[in-house]
Amino acid sequence: MIRWKYLLFMTFVAAMLAACASPSGPPFVLQPAVQDQTTIYAFRIASIVGGGNSYLTAVNDKFIGRLDSGTYAVYVTEPGRKVVSMRAGSIFFGEGEELGWGLGAFVGAVDGYVEMLEFDTEPGKIYFVQIPDGDLIPNDEALQMMDRLENVTPEAK
Repeated sequence: MIRWKYLLFMTFVAAMLAACASPSGPPFVLQPAVQDQTTIYAFRIASIVGGGNSYLTAVNDKFIGRLDSGTYAVYVTEPGRKVVSMRAGSIFFGEGEELGWGLGAFVGAVDGYVEMLEFDTEPGKIYFVQIPDGDLIPNDEALQMMDRLENVTPEAK
């Protein structure tokens, strides 16, 4: 009986340590803004809380990336009104726009895409949106958070 509890405890500790691992991507380098376009970075900092969920992220209903803990996606688009939305998913088994399975996937399947943020963009500007909060983060603040996050933009893979 004690060995079973010990094995369960050690499995839990190993899972927590794996979730605590810091992002291991290369240092973030901000690319220059495209003159007549708007650049939107959607990012998710590494965190234990909600670490088992993925967030399928879209701008104006166009899928831009599956954000797991410690990742970001970049989207260059025409300036104007933008709506950032997300759909909860699971980190298990799903790829791309597929949800996978688990509690997060159940919530996402029930809720569908949820609009989080609506804002106007200007040409030649860069915007940072923190997921899953849906907050527009000032550039200088966001740049400090972006270091070592992994780029999961579909074209970047």
